[in-house]
Amino acid sequence: MSTAIQQTHTDVLATMPEDDLNRVMRRAQESLGRLRREGGSKGMIRLAEEEMCYVYREGEIRNRRRAAHARWLMSRRQPMARG
Repeated sequence: MSTAIQQTHTDVLATMPEDDLNRVMRRAQESLGRLRREGGSKGMIRLAEEEMCYVYREGEIRNRRRAAHARWLMSRRQPMARG
């Protein structure tokens, strides 16, 4: 069994296109599943779990930023009160 865990630096994750981020998440999930099925070492499993956590967190940050931006856009569309 030779499952290499490729960890991605958080600065790279932050600037990565959405498609690439999804690809990295899928790769991390597959690696973790393979390690668990094939009885990988605790160290390798932990590295795979850490990678998933970092990628998942970046996805959460983007989703919150997207939602906040959508709310801001909606607030800009409402007519301003005249006083």
